[in-house]
Amino acid sequence: MKLNGIKTWKIIAKVGLAISIISLTISSLQYFQFRINEPFVPSKYVPVFINTVLFIGFIYLNFNPMNFRIYAGIFYIYGLGNLVDHGNVLAVTCLFVSALCLYFTGFFDEKKILKAVLLLIPAIICFALQVWEVKFIYSMISLMHIVGYILLMEIAYILIRPYLNLDSDEQKIKYLNSKTYTAQDMDWLTKVAAGYKYIEIAKEANVSESKVKAKMLELYTRLGAIDRVDFLSKYRNYRFEKMTSSLELEENPTSEEKQSLL
Repeated sequence: MKLNGIKTWKIIAKVGLAISIISLTISSLQYFQFRINEPFVPSKYVPVFINTVLFIGFIYLNFNPMNFRIYAGIFYIYGLGNLVDHGNVLAVTCLFVSALCLYFTGFFDEKKILKAVLLLIPAIICFALQVWEVKFIYSMISLMHIVGYILLMEIAYILIRPYLNLDSDEQKIKYLNSKTYTAQDMDWLTKVAAGYKYIEIAKEANVSESKVKAKMLELYTRLGAIDRVDFLSKYRNYRFEKMTSSLELEENPTSEEKQSLL
């Protein structure tokens, strides 16, 4: 099974739905047993609300498992809810994953600072509600737990990075038929696979960003990808080149097929 392929995300959607059902059941029981008479209204209803959102979101994702804006939305709401309900480590993790999902959908391509600030404001308000309920000193202790968690994750990342081959210069090649793909098509595909934003490609080509986006959506479809996220899951760091001589006999041979044909 290909990492980050649609099969992987279908499994994640199914697992997420199972977890959301269990979480919603537990939070509902918790409400009726412990929280029905709780005086602090926000934290009284938050667990049931965020687990309901999680449940509905994963139902949708089981039909459309690579909609990363839905992932971003449910994790963002879940993160805010956990800030109110004192689950700060889980909250920070959810908000971080939400931001990653938005990043890979191109959400931050424009006005990134403004969008980041607007996303942070609700998080700050939710943390302020927590401070108001449990008093300042306990919130600061919880905040330091978050800082420690981030530091530990950074240390873990530094330790395992060498084993992930993230710094490898090896680049795979995807050969395309020059009769159906232009040199510009291959150049733009290669740049997107390398992490370029549409606006960067547009500036280099001296065209509008909307023209680049429209063309890339067409190319994604021709390569069997749904959108840019799906394309990157299959072709990240690929270089696209035209086929020559006997390679023109096939539409999209792999590098291994090229060797066999030669």
